Amino acid sequence: MRASQSPLIISIFQSLNAGGVSIDFSELYTALQSGTVDGQENPLSNVVSRSFYEVQDYLTLSSHGYMGYVLLVNYDFYQNLPEDLQQLMEEVALEVSEWQWELAAEEEQGYMEYLQNETDIQINELTQEAKDAFYEVTKGAYDEFAEIEGSERLLEIITEMQGN
Repeated sequence: MRASQSPLIISIFQSLNAGGVSIDFSELYTALQSGTVDGQENPLSNVVSRSFYEVQDYLTLSSHGYMGYVLLVNYDFYQNLPEDLQQLMEEVALEVSEWQWELAAEEEQGYMEYLQNETDIQINELTQEAKDAFYEVTKGAYDEFAEIEGSERLLEIITEMQGN
């Protein structure tokens, strides 16, 4: 299984005995086509934009990970802004974040519709029971991540944003 070279993702796939092979993303299509790897782990946007559906027969919706992006601002720069601009920056960041979540959900639905209607890929979605079993098997990877300073708070924030 080709996975992003994140230590957390590799740990998850190792706990599943699925490897976590390092293959450059630009070579992934060929690696799937030739059987160098049996599968890959990517968001639907990559499956569609890179046409991975042409060289893989199955797609499993597992909800096993979250790929997020953060807005980073230099601490000194932010602290030197007038208070009203700090407030404005926070308000705009929140507004844009909410907009991005909605847009991402719409795009994800569009990718799913494309895969369902325009390709021959067989789509499987894990049941809640299967997701729970998946979680139990991979829990060690999350425990490993939890040892990183600040990770517990990060997981709380993600959970709050997802409304779970």
